[in-house]
Amino acid sequence: MSYGRGLVINEIRKRPFVRPLIFWLTGILLQVCFPLQVLSIIFFAFAVIFVIVSFFVPKQICLDSYRYDMRWVWGGVFALLLVFLSIQRTSLAERQLGHKAEPGFLLAKAAEMQETIVDRLDLLDLSDEKKAVLATITVNYRRNMTRDVSRQFSVAGLSHLLAVSGFHVGIISAFIGMLLSFMPKRIVFFHYLKYLFMILFIWMFTYMTGLSTAAVRAAVMISIYLTGKMLKRRPDKYNTLAGAAFCMLVYNPFYLFDIGFQLSYMAVLFILYLQPRLGSLLEI
Repeated sequence: MSYGRGLVINEIRKRPFVRPLIFWLTGILLQVCFPLQVLSIIFFAFAVIFVIVSFFVPKQICLDSYRYDMRWVWGGVFALLLVFLSIQRTSLAERQLGHKAEPGFLLAKAAEMQETIVDRLDLLDLSDEKKAVLATITVNYRRNMTRDVSRQFSVAGLSHLLAVSGFHVGIISAFIGMLLSFMPKRIVFFHYLKYLFMILFIWMFTYMTGLSTAAVRAAVMISIYLTGKMLKRRPDKYNTLAGAAFCMLVYNPFYLFDIGFQLSYMAVLFILYLQPRLGSLLEI
């Protein structure tokens, strides 16, 4: 049992985004299940106590075969503050949901951009149904899609083509990377410029698609991955996934209860976990 627990702890230590995600999830669930402001005050008070105690505790103390040092003290402060901030952010999101139903600033601007792009499609010599399908596939604009067309795609088993997902974001990323492949890799300036352009174009496309959950998840994951490549760090797939989830939950804690968010991340998690294992079984 202790070996398994130690193995899990070591795996978490290798992935710096996993720990903040766990603490942030804890704060969200505490606020949803026990909506008491006193909880956040308690966590903040404990963080302050940890900071005060750290000034009086020697660098290392041996007590009952357990060794404590400053890393654990400041780690505890970090964890308590993250839970405190998560509770406060979730409480703020609850108040925002109660006072207004209109979308946020970013979502409203993204919707305006979608409308602008769809208006440009009217210049094409296509039928209304074809324009609706094109708008849905390219910028995730579904308002002009009729039920008959949606039913036809569903019967054909092609409904997934009508949803802008991480696959589309990945294609855009690969395409931009291919276009910028002419940049010399040995020159540091062009090395950074290439990845910055890729991240910029990825988010431009995600913004045009209305900031759907799957597209944002893929954009955040690819951005973290490209940032690691830009800094010449070896990216970790689980750490990248945890980082994407953490960023989205910081923006809106209630994404946690969105079925699209849950299915998107669970699907990617199982793909990352099962792919190497299934691949090893199929080796010839």
